[in-house]
Amino acid sequence: MKRKAGRPKGQKDKVKRKTKRITTAKEEAEIIKDYGAELTNKEICIKHNISESALHALRVRHKIPSKCFDNIGGKSVRYEDLKGKMGIYAISTMRSPRKAYIGSSVNIYKRIQSHISHLNKNRHYNKKLQKDWNNKEFVFHLLEECTEEELLKRETAIIKKLNPAILYNTWNGTDAPEEKYMSQIKQKIMKNVIVKDDGCWESTKNIKRGYCEISYCTKDRNGRADKLKYVKAHRFMYYDATGDWAQLVRHMCDNKACCNPDHLQAGSHRQNLLDRFVEPDKEFEKVWIELGGDPVKITKRLGYKPNCKTVSGPVSASVYEREKKLGLRHRFPELIKKRQGTGNQYGRYSPT
Repeated sequence: MKRKAGRPKGQKDKVKRKTKRITTAKEEAEIIKDYGAELTNKEICIKHNISESALHALRVRHKIPSKCFDNIGGKSVRYEDLKGKMGIYAISTMRSPRKAYIGSSVNIYKRIQSHISHLNKNRHYNKKLQKDWNNKEFVFHLLEECTEEELLKRETAIIKKLNPAILYNTWNGTDAPEEKYMSQIKQKIMKNVIVKDDGCWESTKNIKRGYCEISYCTKDRNGRADKLKYVKAHRFMYYDATGDWAQLVRHMCDNKACCNPDHLQAGSHRQNLLDRFVEPDKEFEKVWIELGGDPVKITKRLGYKPNCKTVSGPVSASVYEREKKLGLRHRFPELIKKRQGTGNQYGRYSPT
């Protein structure tokens, strides 16, 4: 018996369905062009108002290669052969189905050495990669050589060429929030911001590991709640002010909870790593000058563990080592002379 058109009798779902969209030859040509460019499947679907299944059917019809790792991986190499190389690398499984971790570094050899060391000790931060490393064979690839300034840009571009399902990367080219959600997110961030004396816009809620993280809910084509997404406040505020959805945004004020766009700057992982060393040195120098180079007071102020005895009291040897490293003794000789016990370069002390 032939079924009548329309919904079955008694159906409670009254939401109107959208009619199937038929793409023209010209539109298909544009879609194919975008697929070959550095756009994700989701970005293409939104741009051309088509579903992911329609995009898949179009790709199969035109025999366009899928976004699998084999299409960009090339031949594997020994990581020892990567000495002196700068650019984009991959750590991938040897057998199908291939999965890969994509990374970038100014020194690929040392970076991969670090990965191997942590993976062999079962201490790698990427849990999925760690789990598979213990059970599967892996190989290494040099995907592309480039300058330091291009590292993040090229890494992101390569990640976008691949299906997120075959990546170990926890950050895999997440898209910027859509325009219709921008005001909602900004309002949610600014609601819990305190303006400090130093100009920082400090978030007071939703703090995770020092950073403010905001959630928002997207809606499907029928206006119903779809997915819950998360975005870091400082990264969103930088995007709202500059239009640049940067993968990594540095805090120039060294305040993780700050989301003032004037205190933020796009950067590389290398720059961010160097910031971790530079900022503590700045803080130490500031405290050292403020306390007149007194090692006892500096040890207490910075919370160091005392491991030396001096005439003035217990001191951490780290104070002497860091002041030497920063050249504070040569720059402020008058403060050094005021110390008790000038028998040697450190003053009179002995290990506890």
